[in-house]
Amino acid sequence: MPLIQQDMHTEGKAFISLLNNAPEPFSPDAPLTKDQIKKIAPAISETYRALAKIEGWSMPETDKEFEDLSPFYQESNRDAAKWMLKLLAYAGLTLVDGKATEEEEEAAKQHLEYYLMVLAEAEHERWMEWYTKQGWTYNEKREDEKCLHNCLLSFSKLNDNDKDKDVNSIRHYPNFARTAGMKIIFKP
Repeated sequence: MPLIQQDMHTEGKAFISLLNNAPEPFSPDAPLTKDQIKKIAPAISETYRALAKIEGWSMPETDKEFEDLSPFYQESNRDAAKWMLKLLAYAGLTLVDGKATEEEEEAAKQHLEYYLMVLAEAEHERWMEWYTKQGWTYNEKREDEKCLHNCLLSFSKLNDNDKDKDVNSIRHYPNFARTAGMKIIFKP
């Protein structure tokens, strides 16, 4: 959602800045957090692996078990898992072990949907920051071997298909949790 639309409901830039600059809601070194990341990162990878096959965008370098992925893709999934924990915390949600009831999963989905576009934009900013730190730069055509990517643009400049990748990432949080043997609940 463009910032102008976000500004109709909140101060869009200020909200994104709060998301990006807020103190960590958890310590990445805490045993529980490390355990969650260890469970969620492979679940993220496996969910996208299955989606890629269904939607026809599978790539040989990512169509592998998590343990067989390159260090680059393993770390990418770990970073996405850390960010998932952070975004859930910002939305008043948390991740715990266990199987969600239908009601719990539906409540989490509805809550995520309410904040969907703001969370999707924040997810894209995180993704861009991670890729940029790995030495990637923008190019109109994606060229992995040269570390060039066509999605290294602000969220508002992405085409709808590329925006949907970030939107769907947020929508898949309950799937990631379920695959990892966890559930999303409201913070106590």
